[in-house]
Amino acid sequence: MSFGWRVFHRLYTPYPIQHNYMKPTNKSFDLIIVGTGFASTFYLTGCLKWPNPPKNILVLERGEFIPHSTRLKTGGKPDKTHFKQFINVNPKKPWVFNSSFGGGSNCWWGSTPRILPDDFKMKTNFGVGEDWPISYDDLEPFYSEAEAIMQIAGSKDMPYPMSKEYPLPAHQFSEPDELLKKAYPDKFYHLPTARATGGGKRPSCCGNSVCFLCPINSKFTIENGLIETYKNSRVTTLYGHEVIGLEHNGPIVTKAICLNQKGKEVKFSADRFVLGAHALFNPYILLKSGINLPQTGVGICEQVGIAATLELDGIEKKRGITTTTGFGINDLYGSHRKHRAGFMYNTVNTPMAISLTPNKPFSELQVIVAIEDFRQASNRVVYDPKEDKPILQYKTHSPEAQKTLDVMQDELEKIFSVLPLKSIKIKGMRESESHIQCSTPMGTTSENSVVDAKCIHHTKRNLIVLGSGNFPTASPPNPTITISALSLYAASHTS
Repeated sequence: MSFGWRVFHRLYTPYPIQHNYMKPTNKSFDLIIVGTGFASTFYLTGCLKWPNPPKNILVLERGEFIPHSTRLKTGGKPDKTHFKQFINVNPKKPWVFNSSFGGGSNCWWGSTPRILPDDFKMKTNFGVGEDWPISYDDLEPFYSEAEAIMQIAGSKDMPYPMSKEYPLPAHQFSEPDELLKKAYPDKFYHLPTARATGGGKRPSCCGNSVCFLCPINSKFTIENGLIETYKNSRVTTLYGHEVIGLEHNGPIVTKAICLNQKGKEVKFSADRFVLGAHALFNPYILLKSGINLPQTGVGICEQVGIAATLELDGIEKKRGITTTTGFGINDLYGSHRKHRAGFMYNTVNTPMAISLTPNKPFSELQVIVAIEDFRQASNRVVYDPKEDKPILQYKTHSPEAQKTLDVMQDELEKIFSVLPLKSIKIKGMRESESHIQCSTPMGTTSENSVVDAKCIHHTKRNLIVLGSGNFPTASPPNPTITISALSLYAASHTS
């Protein structure tokens, strides 16, 4: 059997498989990585660039490899099997994620704004939340690296410093976007996105608003952008292996405990471990393993989402060329953030509506609002020895977010008064933003956080924990580009 066939089989079968050079009895590795989503894959990408990268890397993925072509055949329907993987004490609040090779890259919509510099210092600047232990400047080079890998489409004009321009040009504005940009030149911008424009490695976005599963593979995924990482001869990927715990001795993790597809317990040892299982499962694995710090699992949350429809008078039907075309940060400036949460809004590029009233044409603009949220002690991931899955206890969003919800109608009317506005109808809170965060926060001590500034666990020093669970607060921007940059940053600081 040829090496090439083995690599193909290893990547595209849903069953546990191994590298051709590794004997099945080998259970010891230099590095074990849990998960294949953004966090784990970008860390793996970074560590393979080390001067002396690990020679023997094991990646453990609980799900299967489902190629894009197979997903298309099933119609791209959201996979709801993940709801059975945890106990949700509050079923009114759904939590959305994807458990298969590539993780969230299979279902994200590709929006990639960075977190603003001020949002890294929420406690210092506004007296709420917690500061990150690193600054925007620390992370900036890794933002650029992640954007280059994803081939992000964006403008030179951004509200944050950039050492490099986006690889691809920005998507075209709609006419309402152009009016907002004219009114707010330093508060409204082209939305940077992993949905390609012309000249990139992937096809240009078709603009059909079916981004959950892009029909032409224009949106970046782990499969279409970083699959070569998993073909590296140093890397072995085992599918159908769910990590259920970590064995440890003093300050050192020694083994990963898995259940394979047959439900048999298997253990693998390594010198170093990377936990990138997700903001829900990372704290669960730690708690179940007895690696328990005061903040482990505490504060899990996501942004609070609002959907609104603006009825506009006298706007032409010029559309943009992707699902979401602009983002506004009007509300992220000012001292009001000391008292209530800030929000960001996206303009949604849906077909313009036509009035039923003769001679009175109008248009509709759909707007999605993301309100920042803060960690609450009542919201947490819990481990119960009687259960074989994480328990998610969530009561409600923060008081700061609620204060913003209370004034949302007035704030939106102020912002969009620069358009020929007839009315704004808030449709209510969105069920989920699919951005689970803040359950293993970064910080300076083992009392106020779970990992340090390098994403290393405070008490287990050969354990790196990654993902949006490390965010101290749930800032308004979509978290994916920050997750990816933070993983590259961690890889560069743990070589």
